[in-house]
Amino acid sequence: VDIFVGSKAVDKLLESTWAKTRNSSERYRPYLPTREAATKFCGRMLAKGYFYRALKVELKSKKDVEENPKKKKGKKEEDKKGSDREGDDAGKVKKRKYKLEVCSDNEQIFIDGNEVYVWNYSPTRPWTYVIGIFVVLAGLGASLFPLWPAQMRVGVWYLSTGLAGLLGVFFGVALLRYVIFVGLWLITHGTHRFWLLPNLTEDCGFWESFKPLYTIEYEYDDDDDEEEE
Repeated sequence: VDIFVGSKAVDKLLESTWAKTRNSSERYRPYLPTREAATKFCGRMLAKGYFYRALKVELKSKKDVEENPKKKKGKKEEDKKGSDREGDDAGKVKKRKYKLEVCSDNEQIFIDGNEVYVWNYSPTRPWTYVIGIFVVLAGLGASLFPLWPAQMRVGVWYLSTGLAGLLGVFFGVALLRYVIFVGLWLITHGTHRFWLLPNLTEDCGFWESFKPLYTIEYEYDDDDDEEEE
């Protein structure tokens, strides 16, 4: 994500050629003569969706969250004791690093200040061009299939037949598991529920879809048990 500060963006615009004249004899005035004009120009870009205003939210680390209040008190006491030593190191400034999360702001306006803005730009990745070229070459190769050597055509035929067979086996097993479930459910009057490959059609990994091999659930009514007693 590319972010920028509003005041720095205005400064860059005022330093550009759009805010200056090329020579004193030029008739045309600069497009951005003042800072207010540059701010309005950024506001128009924001309205057209080139970027959007964001908020910086400080993220707490796991150490800060898991830290006990007693430890915090101990740190405060140590800070008080070490305040006397800060006189020698007054000229040294310690920089603290923060992890910031940028989120969208409901009030989308441009302000010439320390507000943060995010560019709304999604460039085309090189991998997209590679995939496009591959699709074009694959289409050309498929259209020239009659000109392929005989061995390659036979190999493609065996490969396509094998894939079609695998799809047929998959749909056959999926249909068979429902037939077995309904058959046992009717025979046992709904007390037995047998699933062959219960995760076959679930949203899981390839190997997880074949585990477990089967599951059986038993359900008995309490009324039947009381009648038997």
